[in-house]
Amino acid sequence: MTYICNFYAHQKEAVSNQLELLRSHVGGNLFVAGIFLNQQHLLYKDICQKRIILPEQEFIRILPNFVKSLPKDESIHYFSEEPEQDKLKIFNSVPNNLYISMYRRPTKEYASFLKKIKNLARIYVELDSHKSILSEFGIRPDKIIVSHPPSIFERSFYARKFTGKFLFASWNGGDFNSLAKRGLIAILDFLELNTDIVCNILLRDNEINLYEEMIQKRGLDGRITLSKVNSYADLRKAFMDTDVVLFLTQIKLTKDVHNSIIDGFALGKPVVMTNVVDFAKIVTDYDMGWVINPGEVFDARIIKATYKEKSQNAFKYSEKLTPFNYIKAIVSGYAK
Repeated sequence: MTYICNFYAHQKEAVSNQLELLRSHVGGNLFVAGIFLNQQHLLYKDICQKRIILPEQEFIRILPNFVKSLPKDESIHYFSEEPEQDKLKIFNSVPNNLYISMYRRPTKEYASFLKKIKNLARIYVELDSHKSILSEFGIRPDKIIVSHPPSIFERSFYARKFTGKFLFASWNGGDFNSLAKRGLIAILDFLELNTDIVCNILLRDNEINLYEEMIQKRGLDGRITLSKVNSYADLRKAFMDTDVVLFLTQIKLTKDVHNSIIDGFALGKPVVMTNVVDFAKIVTDYDMGWVINPGEVFDARIIKATYKEKSQNAFKYSEKLTPFNYIKAIVSGYAK
């Protein structure tokens, strides 16, 4: 099996971690573009581990010949964000079986793209609702496998009382007005209404200085911690020290299953989130948190009454989100 992806940042990005999980189990090559979060492109150990990481432009230039150089019986597993006509031409130029992992809500356009792939073996999606959508758009159900994305954390649960500690770990800037779109301003509104809570915000991207100015202007600098997380141990500690994960994104997102939410579930942390993704319905159906509308300011006083129950429900649901179950679902679709 050869794994191909157009971005890579091991231990800093969810799909990259999934790729490494699969390779550790089934072996195979990795051919990716290292364009994310200052990822180093190619190290000696990468060569030893059959891992080829290139700058984006080199990846685009080399990919066609790389695919053509593969043995005809070598299957390809491509991690795909959106329909890419240039990739369609490349993959249809060879007889190799193609497996595609999606990590976005399917669209009619995407289904049309999939129908044009000559040697499509399986499509992996993150939710049962995603499988239903693709089936409605004419993709054969037997071609579609639900592979729930895995949490980065080993599951563990310690019962605790709600103490007013929140964590935001989904900072993802890079576009215009991202502080408002991604819910960082909504966090400030949330803290202004709820004066007895605190929030730890894990930093990752841009606009930190601007956000610090907003925090100070509102007089919230004593109740917000902006944390730089440099290791797995630091990240786990940040989640362990919180009561509830925040996900207050204000815009409709095509990415439905966000890792900060499922990572929290693995440690029994319920979520307060907006209903901008399909996963919000699952949170409601399994009673794993509190779902609100964009622009709505949540009253945290209601959390205490049901906190214990929702924490247990979140942890129970995380049984679906283990690396073992993820690998099992993926491998079940590979041709024997």
